[in-house]
Amino acid sequence: MNKPKLLALAFVALNLTSAAQAALLIPNHNSDVVLTALGDDFSTSALNLNFNFSFFGSQFSQTYMGSNGYLTFGNNSTTYSNGSSASPNNGKAISALFDDLHVYHPGTLRYNNTRTAEFSATWDNIGQHNRGTDNAASFQVAVFGKGNRFGYADGTIAVSYGNIDTKLVQDATAGIAKDSTTTIAWNQGNNAYLDSGAKVQAALAGKTFYYVPTGNSYTVSNVAPVPEPETYALMGMGLIGLLAARRRRGQ
Repeated sequence: MNKPKLLALAFVALNLTSAAQAALLIPNHNSDVVLTALGDDFSTSALNLNFNFSFFGSQFSQTYMGSNGYLTFGNNSTTYSNGSSASPNNGKAISALFDDLHVYHPGTLRYNNTRTAEFSATWDNIGQHNRGTDNAASFQVAVFGKGNRFGYADGTIAVSYGNIDTKLVQDATAGIAKDSTTTIAWNQGNNAYLDSGAKVQAALAGKTFYYVPTGNSYTVSNVAPVPEPETYALMGMGLIGLLAARRRRGQ
C-alpha cells in the first residue's frame, strides 16, 4: 500500500476514535446553554422548547432537566431513587439514565433550543453520587417536532449514549413514561430497570434509541453500538507505525 493511502487510513481511523468517544446524536455546540452552580439532586426551572412537542397525546412547550438523568414534563423532579418506572415525578418523563447521579467538575449539563423543532439535553461526563469522580457516563435526550432538520416524525424522541463505566454506574432506569404505571422501556418492555452496571453498559452504551409515536404508544428501535474507541485508536496507531517503518526502510 502506498504512503498516501496509509496516511488517509490513519487519518480516518483516528477521526473515528473521536466519533466513537462522542457517540451522541447531537454534538456539543457553542450555542448550547451550559448549566452552572449545580447542587446534588438538581432540577432546572422550566426550559422553553421553542416548539410544541407532542408526548403521549399531550402538547408541551416546556420541560425540566434533572441532574439524575431525566427530562420531566408538567412539573419538575429531584428524585434520585429509581426502579422499574421511568417516571420520577409520577407524570410524563423521559429517563435516559435515571439514577443517583452527580455533576462533578468538569462534567456538565447542557441544553440547546436554538434549532427549528428540536430540543436537546446532554449530560456530559456525569458521575455517580458519593463516588467523587466524573466520567461515569455521557448521554443525551433529543425531542423533535414538525419540520426538524433530520426529517423525523413529529413527536420522535432520540436517546443516545456514549461511554458508560461499569465501575461507576451500578444500575439505571432507561425509558419513557406516561405516568407512574405506564412505562415504555428501552427494549419495548414495561420494566425500564437495569440492575447492574454491566447490564447498563451492554444494553445502552454507544447506541441511540428512537421512540417513535404510533397512535397512543411508541415503537422503539436502536442503532447498533459504535465500535469501542480503543479499536480505532489501535488501528490508527498501527497504520502510523507501519508508515514510519516503511519510511525507515526507504532511507
